[in-house]
Amino acid sequence: MFVHGEMLIRSWRQQGIEDALAVYFEILRLNIHDNQGARYLIPGLYMWLGRNQEAYDFLKGWALQAAGKPETKQIEDPSLMYLHVKNADPTEGVDLWTGRFLQLAFTSSIQLLKARLVIGLDLLLEYIKALPQGAPAASPREILASVRGQYCDDIIERLAETFVDADSIIKKRDEINKQMMELFAATGTYNEHFWPMMLQPEERDFSTRSMGYTYGSREEAHLAFKYTYPAWCETPMALESVRATMAGRE
Repeated sequence: MFVHGEMLIRSWRQQGIEDALAVYFEILRLNIHDNQGARYLIPGLYMWLGRNQEAYDFLKGWALQAAGKPETKQIEDPSLMYLHVKNADPTEGVDLWTGRFLQLAFTSSIQLLKARLVIGLDLLLEYIKALPQGAPAASPREILASVRGQYCDDIIERLAETFVDADSIIKKRDEINKQMMELFAATGTYNEHFWPMMLQPEERDFSTRSMGYTYGSREEAHLAFKYTYPAWCETPMALESVRATMAGRE
């Protein structure tokens, strides 16, 4: 089933991605403890389909479980562990994903989601700044219509009251950019191989899967790359932001 899901992903078609998502949720149902790592593919598949809020809820559910938070201990049915978080705030801090031992694929997915949010906010800002001087203020509905069908519109529409003017958008964007830098630094410290792999995908093999790895190893980075790169490459501007960050550190 796991390999079948990978084949569906490599179809690079929406129906294939939807079918792969169903396969990996079925694997989680059958194998609650998920020693295969099906959970690491699911956030990227959600984002590929534009279901960013569901991706964040899934990521936070697993992160709370890994951190042993009290709320996760109240879930009687373990098969619901990754479904108990609903409509969490994707603009909140990133402490759950910047610890000493990272779940590298999850941290990569969180950074991608944050990058998509920043791109969406930039589009909102461009729309507001392009309004003719002296024109009536645009309504939240009109502003949000400018990003519908684009990056993280499902999240931004839920936070409409936060994004009604340029100052609010800039403030939130700067907060998320700071979070992205925290994630970038944590990932680079934990595994030095990951970001170079993401920026040179032509040198990587998508067909092999490591059966085991040590923390911080090249094998761990390759596995996280393989699980998350397809979603990243659907957002080229996000990868360019990483490339610019790395260039600025050299």
